[in-house]
Amino acid sequence: MGKAESPIEVSRRLNNEAAMLHVNGQSDAARDRYTQAIAAHPENATAHNNLGYLLAQMGELDAAVAEYETALALAPENTTALANLASARAVQGDLKEGLRLLERAVSLAPENVQAWENLGRLALAAERLDRSEAALRRALALGGDAYDRRAGVLLQLGAVVAARGRLGEAAEIMEAGCTANPSDASAWRQLGALRFLRQDYGLATEALETALRISPSDQEALRHLYLTHLARGRRTEAEAMLLRLIETAPHDPGPQTDLALLRLDRREYATAAAILAQAAALPDAGARTRFYHGLALWLSGQHVEGRAALSALAAEGGTYGERALQQLAELSEA
Repeated sequence: MGKAESPIEVSRRLNNEAAMLHVNGQSDAARDRYTQAIAAHPENATAHNNLGYLLAQMGELDAAVAEYETALALAPENTTALANLASARAVQGDLKEGLRLLERAVSLAPENVQAWENLGRLALAAERLDRSEAALRRALALGGDAYDRRAGVLLQLGAVVAARGRLGEAAEIMEAGCTANPSDASAWRQLGALRFLRQDYGLATEALETALRISPSDQEALRHLYLTHLARGRRTEAEAMLLRLIETAPHDPGPQTDLALLRLDRREYATAAAILAQAAALPDAGARTRFYHGLALWLSGQHVEGRAALSALAAEGGTYGERALQQLAELSEA
């Protein structure tokens, strides 16, 4: 007969089995096995941390926090548990505590790339832009070109640098992110949006078209490319983007309203009114859509209907209610 396993060995084996179940998506079975591992040896900090991570994924955040805290009580220098607890605290809305925990994690393990990355992301959420930039740059320096999350960190760093007002440098960083992962549509979209902000409309068009070649139904890329074409005076191309956006998001009144505004600009009042009637009937139609619907009705010769629509909006107040009231006064003087 072989030597019987000690409680520590049993706990370690059960934890390893649970981890395999966890990786394979068998959450309930993994939860049971982690619980068994802890029952066999309650001082197994790794099992407590792993169970906490699983519970967080299952949406049981309070229970996850309790497991992370138990893991840290048993092993105060467990940087993985520190990082996990920091993320949980951030989700719970306590960014200050999340940052404190991550600062401790990087002080204990200054070569831990993931901890620095997490600190950078959380510092950005807390609007600590200087700390976020420093942490993300540290993650990139430690990870090097082989870091499998390099592209994402570059994009995050680009966003931080842009938020700090250094748009040219931010664009260069995001370009590096796109180069690191050229199949990431969101990366190209973010680069295109940044180039649009810099009024580099030609380069913005290239980046956004790349995003759409990768992900043809990317609504944000379509919206930004519409705005880019509009800024370049390319109204035919802008309208084509809106039509694609409407096809992709038929229940969003925004693109339909924008399309109607292009038609109003061309004095196609009846067509604009028809488009806006459809948009105004959507559940999410807001005051902007309803204002232009009333205006288009009036301009298309449907004066009674147009005045009624504008009057109803004016009675509600707000920014577009005030615009409707002003428009009614101008129509009365005409």
